[in-house]
Amino acid sequence: MEKIYWLWLSDLFDLNVFNMNLLLGIFDSPENIYKLKEKTLLNSGINETIVNRIISSRDENELCKKFGNISRKGIMFSCYGDDDFPDFSSLGMLQPRVLYYKGRLPKKDEMTIAMVGARKCSEYGKNVAMMLAGQAAHIGASVVSGLALGIDMWSHKGTIDNGGTTYAVLGCGTDLCYPAYNERLYDEIIEKGGGIISEYRPGTPPAKYRFPLRNRIISGLSQKVIIIEAKKQSGSLITAKAALEQGKDVYAVPGRIGDILSEGCNELIKEGAGIITDIGDLLIQGQIIMENQNEYIEKNLNLGLEKDLQVLYSSVDLLPKSIDEIAMKCNMDIAEAVRGMTLLQLKGLVKENIKNYYSKN
Repeated sequence: MEKIYWLWLSDLFDLNVFNMNLLLGIFDSPENIYKLKEKTLLNSGINETIVNRIISSRDENELCKKFGNISRKGIMFSCYGDDDFPDFSSLGMLQPRVLYYKGRLPKKDEMTIAMVGARKCSEYGKNVAMMLAGQAAHIGASVVSGLALGIDMWSHKGTIDNGGTTYAVLGCGTDLCYPAYNERLYDEIIEKGGGIISEYRPGTPPAKYRFPLRNRIISGLSQKVIIIEAKKQSGSLITAKAALEQGKDVYAVPGRIGDILSEGCNELIKEGAGIITDIGDLLIQGQIIMENQNEYIEKNLNLGLEKDLQVLYSSVDLLPKSIDEIAMKCNMDIAEAVRGMTLLQLKGLVKENIKNYYSKN
């Protein structure tokens, strides 16, 4: 029954979590707030408008009806104090008290890494997101993002494609897929053992102001936060700011000077964010300890390539380079470089983006 009171309290203020937590600080539990007499509430110094709202919303039949409607939609919810409810104490007065979800929530001992970035990302940003998310999956870490187009979408996809688990935090109800374009991905996240999560009750439509608020949930569910591409003023930087306020480690993928989509990341690095170009950067710096990390480092630092192929592989990155540039960098003739790149393609290590232009796969 106590869960119903948590649902009632979250509905009461349409998720004004600051006011919700203010009341909880005075009265300790939602059940107390629900059951206390009007006079007691008024004597506590609460605004009369809020007291009237509390009194007029007391309808246990309506509460039970809402509870049943949520369950019938196949949506689960977890409340503050439940064994599976994540620890959001670092969010202070902005910590959520109810989470609705489809699939599952991250386990308390699960390593989670947030990956976010620009909606209108570049091909380079897409490749980096897919690469880092895939690497995270290989070391057994889960990826948390926001299901938006661009970097979020590719981070989810890169995790799933590599057998990993991923969680999407929405700025609307969990019964709505936003954007609709990602409906297949929405289903895949659940099918592959992850979860669709929101603090907003089912049926809540997406709204512009809700997305910056949901970003604190993305960082709150994660031990580390990675920003892959971001403009100077962007939602991704809101996530980074929330993470820093929560005492989380923030990493940014460096970008080319002058690129609009790199300005936010480069600014974060100037302000002290960690630089990341490979998930191994987290491992090597001792930031996370995973059971698969030794296997990961061994595999990636020693690919078992012959010396010439290792030199060639080291000369390419995620941004396509011409065979002329590669050959010159490796001090090889063109024919030798082409043969080597063909062998690397067969091993699945590089790809030819367009004729005679290669990048890491």
